[in-house]
Amino acid sequence: MVYLFSTPLAYRRRAGFGVALLVLMISVLLGRADDINSNTTAGMTCAPAPNSDKTVWLVLDTCEIAGIPGADTVYSWGAKIGITDDQTTNLFCISPSTVINNLFLPDAGICQERNLNGTTAGQCRSRRGNFIDKEASKLTPVDVGVLSSDEGWKTFQNEFQSAAKASLRCTEPATTMDIALVNVSVNSNQGQLGLANNSTFINALKTADKINTRSWGLNSGSINEGPDGTVRQGSLVFGGYDQDSRMESDGWVEVAMDYDEVLGDRYCPLQITIDQIDVEFEVNGKKNKKTLTERARPVTACLEPNDYLPRLPGTMLGQFLDALKIETNIEPVPSDSLFDPESTHFSGTKKSEFLVLEPGLSFQTSLFPDFNMSLFITIRNGPVIEIPSHEMKRPLKGLAGDGSPVVDQNHTEILMFSQPNVGNASSFGRSFLSQVYLFVDLDNRIMRLDAQNKQARAPSPVAWVCKRNVTNSTGEGTNDMNGHTNNTGENWPAWKIAVIVLASVVGVVGLVWLVLWIKKKIVQNAGNH
Repeated sequence: MVYLFSTPLAYRRRAGFGVALLVLMISVLLGRADDINSNTTAGMTCAPAPNSDKTVWLVLDTCEIAGIPGADTVYSWGAKIGITDDQTTNLFCISPSTVINNLFLPDAGICQERNLNGTTAGQCRSRRGNFIDKEASKLTPVDVGVLSSDEGWKTFQNEFQSAAKASLRCTEPATTMDIALVNVSVNSNQGQLGLANNSTFINALKTADKINTRSWGLNSGSINEGPDGTVRQGSLVFGGYDQDSRMESDGWVEVAMDYDEVLGDRYCPLQITIDQIDVEFEVNGKKNKKTLTERARPVTACLEPNDYLPRLPGTMLGQFLDALKIETNIEPVPSDSLFDPESTHFSGTKKSEFLVLEPGLSFQTSLFPDFNMSLFITIRNGPVIEIPSHEMKRPLKGLAGDGSPVVDQNHTEILMFSQPNVGNASSFGRSFLSQVYLFVDLDNRIMRLDAQNKQARAPSPVAWVCKRNVTNSTGEGTNDMNGHTNNTGENWPAWKIAVIVLASVVGVVGLVWLVLWIKKKIVQNAGNH
């Protein structure tokens, strides 16, 4: 380059222009590379995309499976899915759960005689939503190490015993994924579809490009007969939410999921803050409302649709029972104690004839035939949610010996879990969610709630799509719509990057040519002198 400083001015100007042009090209290229890989200049904007068809949805309803060779009909609740091996498709009723990541199914061993504990094979099959015989099926075994870590499952159970690769016939085409198989279960009734932060099912849908974002919306419906005498079908939408299930009167109530996911002693990914809980009792036409928790002592509660009944910690459950006795003179007993020969409340009917799956609190209907009860839950920065009486009490229900539904009209069951909640934390299940529509954006860690439209039936899914907000060199924001949910800035298409690289290479070659041309001129000038 020393030749440049001994050349005429015109030559030096040409060289300087070439160097400046090359430096500018390289700077632009490096600057874009920095933008592409930067997490600090980009944000996310997410919105519904009505024109996108990338959603998957399942119906939640009473779930019957008939025609099982050598077995009674299965009577359960949840989403009906099929698991296909190389020979046949087996059907299962599975329940959504917000505290686990994996999809798991009961293995046939769970209903062997040694595990029945006084129940029947028909009751076991119905309460599990059917089971799979991993020995007879042709599912491909896989190591349990491929499953997602599941702290929520470990809170209540042992480790998963085995795993398999399965083809789920709940989407078209089928979704292939690794599932857990369970043959020992202490506190779980049926197969579950995990919706927690690292949901394997949602991840599989995203990998297969069947949804834009890792998000889901839940309308739990209701298994109890409402004022019109019917139960309500619900839905579970992946990659978006059901527009028809929202009332949209006041918009979404947003909850940032930036809290510690361990609540009390249990794993709880979905939490809401409750400012106040009131219970209203009605007996003989007289209503009395009592406050269980006040605004001065807000409560953080889990949301878990695998449960139906509200579950309270010991102190709050004691307050509820005290208020019930003072206001109504009702002293209920745990529902399952009525069918336990060792209980002082034994009714004479064993649980092999009447199995209560989720025991609430029961009393003789004839003593208080006009009893009603509602629960009022005030959400922080949100509305007051009323769980009406038909969701809080009903005739006592269970499973008969063949696994079919049975009702005891002589007893009324208050739908409040009879034992203090595991982990000393409050938890609300489908009775609360029967009044609320729930939408969760897993990647952006935001939960949204809205009043539920109870007239909604078959869903009208709306996809949830996220934009990347990129700050350009002038400080102005730009948007690029895409289906990804990471936060890494704007992605340039490959052709544009290739053009810049090619232009830089041409610039380098041009600069080399310019240097050689100047050197040649210098030699010629020296020869002329």
